[in-house]
Amino acid sequence: MDKHIKKVYVPMTETAFFILFCLRKPNHGYGIVQMVEKITEAYRKWKKTT
Repeated sequence: MDKHIKKVYVPMTETAFFILFCLRKPNHGYGIVQMVEKITEAYRKWKKTT
């Protein structure tokens, strides 16, 4: 793997992972927040700015 690509894209942040995971089906901002809280059993709470 190209060093530049690896440096820029790997590892993925937890926030990016959850957003992409929630976008497997069409979703919107607040829906993503709700889904993250549901799948993480509310250990991860996001603010509006996340």
